Amino acid sequence: MATRLAVSSFGVNTIEANYQCEQGKITSFELLQSADESQPTLREQKIQLALFNATHPGFKLTNKMAVIYKGSNTSVDELIGVACPDLVYPNYQDWAFVKVNLDKRSFATTQKALAQIQDPLLRSMLWQSLWDSVRDGKLPLNEYLTVALANAPLEQDYTTLGQVLDQLAAANVYLNKGLGSQNDYVKDIALQLEDITWQSTLANSDNKNMQRRWFNSYVSLAHSPEALDNLYKLLTAQHSLENLSISQDIRRILLRS
Repeated sequence: MATRLAVSSFGVNTIEANYQCEQGKITSFELLQSADESQPTLREQKIQLALFNATHPGFKLTNKMAVIYKGSNTSVDELIGVACPDLVYPNYQDWAFVKVNLDKRSFATTQKALAQIQDPLLRSMLWQSLWDSVRDGKLPLNEYLTVALANAPLEQDYTTLGQVLDQLAAANVYLNKGLGSQNDYVKDIALQLEDITWQSTLANSDNKNMQRRWFNSYVSLAHSPEALDNLYKLLTAQHSLENLSISQDIRRILLRS
């Protein structure tokens, strides 16, 4: 049963770091550029290339440099001999209008420790890179969900959390359209999303804005008899949540659920 889902999209070009390491040092490094078949123009842009090492917890920026890439391959010989990084991000601080597809090593690092990255802009861009890779058919949806389910509950930036929850809602829609709501994998993911959004609602009782964001997501994802009963009891004041008042707006949301 296929769970390696991906949905394609068109638009902006994509860059990816392609490098080799031996004995802990970079032996070759290049940037690969690709474009959609419907818009095959390869562009020239200036980006800031950044290398990071995981420091458990956290990340340390070890190298950053301006690079102008053009064509399908751009060699970055200045990095030969540099210590092999745990994470490479080719558009650090968002200098260029381009999508980033993470290399395998950087994806593995992101999968394990995305929430530990302290720079909120970099964290947001990594989330977006993962989602763009899903939409472009380069990253299976189930692999994205593995990362998201592990890291979303740890996200502390309000704006980035909204970005991630929107992606999770879209992923849920893609799964239902692609495999159907009765597929075992789809049902399992739906329950995990329901549980994560509810538990995160409870865990953020000391932050009204974060709690409301998680709760709104829970309302939109709730589908099991237990979750629907929980919402009914909240609506009828049989249950209450610390610091979350059931306003008229929330009542309207609950009545639609």
